[in-house]
Amino acid sequence: MPAPPLTHHDIIRIVAPLTKRGINVNLSACDRAARYIEFQSQMSDVPESRLTYSVEVGRGNLMNVTRIVAHSCGLVSTLSAVVTDIDAVLAAFDSIPASRQLDIGDNHVLALSYTLESIKKTPSGTSQLQLRFACARVSGLEIRIDTSTGAQMPADVRIMLVGKPSSFLRETLADGHDSPLLHRSGYELVRLAGKHQSQLQQGGFSSDAVGRSDPEPSAQPETVRYKQTVNKLPEDLLAVLGPQWRPLVNQGDHWKGVLRQLGKDVQRTVRAESFIQTALKHVSNTLSQPPAKFHDQFKQERWQVFVRRLKPVMVFVGILAMMPISWLLVSEGGVRMHPLALGLTPLLMVGVIALTTREIPIMEIPPRPAPLRADFWQPPNPDNS
Repeated sequence: MPAPPLTHHDIIRIVAPLTKRGINVNLSACDRAARYIEFQSQMSDVPESRLTYSVEVGRGNLMNVTRIVAHSCGLVSTLSAVVTDIDAVLAAFDSIPASRQLDIGDNHVLALSYTLESIKKTPSGTSQLQLRFACARVSGLEIRIDTSTGAQMPADVRIMLVGKPSSFLRETLADGHDSPLLHRSGYELVRLAGKHQSQLQQGGFSSDAVGRSDPEPSAQPETVRYKQTVNKLPEDLLAVLGPQWRPLVNQGDHWKGVLRQLGKDVQRTVRAESFIQTALKHVSNTLSQPPAKFHDQFKQERWQVFVRRLKPVMVFVGILAMMPISWLLVSEGGVRMHPLALGLTPLLMVGVIALTTREIPIMEIPPRPAPLRADFWQPPNPDNS
């Protein structure tokens, strides 16, 4: 049986901790039947972004409190916690700056979405962040990384061209929740952030002008630093950074990859953040140069990737070759072998399958590393940067 809709008194009681902080309810965005409460947006400390809060009321005293930060380019970050005491979670949110959710670099925008674990669950009594999803825009690409798989499982990586989203991408994360990019308040936050930035560029309007019913500005073009022509990507674009990145697979309208070796708990978030930041710098530096330089700069790393990709086939062929070689040696009388030892091959096959339960190895003979053609991407024109 579904929970009853929120009453007026329920809303007043629930929002009291936020209204005391001067954060007012956005009544037009609330949904009593869905037990959803949204608050009016406000300026964020991060440039070109807006911030708001939402509360999803469950059964009993459980509430999912979320801080949403959205950038004018369209990226949305969420910081969520399931709690019974809103005051406690707001104090925890205050200790986490908005710049932790939305990182603005010279050549990228990175939105990181977290879950704030219960303070009672952590031995030190401090808040524990778990990274669930990361989305970045860099050099004309949008990179989405779903780390919500948890339990030491690898993260799903998708790369697409900015402005050309794929119709085959999932709208939910691995943990079953909707993507932070689709948060119901995200579109409005992005619109207001872009509107405010447009006003600043056109004449320096004050921040309180945002949110009034003034005329709708024309759509703001993306910042020049995100513009670039990319036609193709090498399969080992990220894999040259180390074995934590699997080679990319072209899916037609986007590229698919895997981020591995993340670990679990706090270590998982720290390692994922480090890998992602390194990857963004790498992609920006690589695509800012002609494609041919990629092979010259990472020639050794590309050959290491080539060998790593060959390993599954080499192991498989080696295991299969053990049985005929053993029979040949025994039949020729060269060695004496216990009959049970001939059953080692199927046991090794079972062992390989058990070791690859988290990630299925790809049986392939990859192409040899070679210089990239000039039509892979076009470096940005310095005159337009």
